[in-house]
Amino acid sequence: MFIKLQDDHFTINGYVAACHCKCSHCLLCSGDNKIQKIDFEHLKKLALKFKGINKKYALKPQLCVYNCAEYENLSEQIKVNRELSDPYAGFVNLNGTKIRDGIELDKWVENLKNIGVTKVNFSWFGDNKYHDKFVHKKGYFEYLMNLSKAVSRANIPKDDSVFLLRSNIEQMDLLTKKLKAVGSEPYYRLLDYRGNAKTILDEFIRERDLQRLPQYIQESKSLNRFKPEYKWIQLIENKESQTLSKRGLFLVATPDNIDTYMKMSVEEIFHMFNDIDVKLQSSIPSIQFLAKTYGDTN
Repeated sequence: MFIKLQDDHFTINGYVAACHCKCSHCLLCSGDNKIQKIDFEHLKKLALKFKGINKKYALKPQLCVYNCAEYENLSEQIKVNRELSDPYAGFVNLNGTKIRDGIELDKWVENLKNIGVTKVNFSWFGDNKYHDKFVHKKGYFEYLMNLSKAVSRANIPKDDSVFLLRSNIEQMDLLTKKLKAVGSEPYYRLLDYRGNAKTILDEFIRERDLQRLPQYIQESKSLNRFKPEYKWIQLIENKESQTLSKRGLFLVATPDNIDTYMKMSVEEIFHMFNDIDVKLQSSIPSIQFLAKTYGDTN
């Protein structure tokens, strides 16, 4: 199988800040020591190596810091992303930051605004006790609610992602009501099959669970791109499935590889990505073969 893909986005990533939560679905496997921490200044130099590539490659690079926004270099990261022409330079997810309250919380939020944060995102996994259990941090739901109110007081726009799980469906009405009461408009999402989410497959929504969802979620466009496996197989067999067209490039820097990346030219790094993709695609049979051989029609 080989599909010609258009490079869609390019990120330079590195683990700089430990997260104050340990979400059960964490895409980054936070706390599991999958990758080593890296010095921010070193990571910054690597990111700035790609300044101006948008003119040649039609890509706007982005510096992404793992695992949360709780680190002293956040303002510097925003500045770097502005230099890189990243349209989302001031967009920050605030989950995983340490619990603050009262005057300390308001001052911190005001500082976020002053250093260039232009929009924030929150992730929700259920109501009070359920959310705290899912993120393994007592009192975190209440903290995020207070943080959301503080963000509104500071006139910082916000997005709210609500993750639909088989065990939290019955909480959606109450959670939605609480979020709307603090000025949020929730967007409903399903789990990605990545990171630690692979260990909680029983929480993934099944087709039979859809009828349990509130009507306003069923009627929203949140789930339009999701289908049960048997329906994907039918589309593939009938040659009606959408052709893949884009790929994202993730350059993950660690203490072991960053010096190598610093010595390589930009062209060499993009050739490296292309070689990886060619080798990977060349080793995989067609989607039609995979669907017929391994697909579950049930």
